[in-house]
Amino acid sequence: MKAGESPQSFAVIGGLRIAAACNLQLGNSSVFEDVVIMTTSTTNKSVYGANGVQLGKDDVCVGGGRVAICTASDVSSASGLIIYGAEVFALGEVQIAAQSGVSTAFPFR
Repeated sequence: MKAGESPQSFAVIGGLRIAAACNLQLGNSSVFEDVVIMTTSTTNKSVYGANGVQLGKDDVCVGGGRVAICTASDVSSASGLIIYGAEVFALGEVQIAAQSGVSTAFPFR
């Protein structure tokens, strides 16, 4: 959460497994915790994160809250992406915009 913003301005998505054959867009300022996102889409930006998306729970790697994104194409994010305990498996490119924050362990495969 950014300074000055209230918790009500964020959509927290948790405990889900999402499988699709289409492009997926993660909405502005959404928080994803304990989520697996998979798509077989092969088009450009098959998984796209809008401004301020958070992947994983900010729990100092205590456990739980991890996020996995798997795609047959590209993953792209707008500015302000925040990553805690997340993994990205992409057959295409992984593009992270400026002003994004990545925690200590973020494997790209």
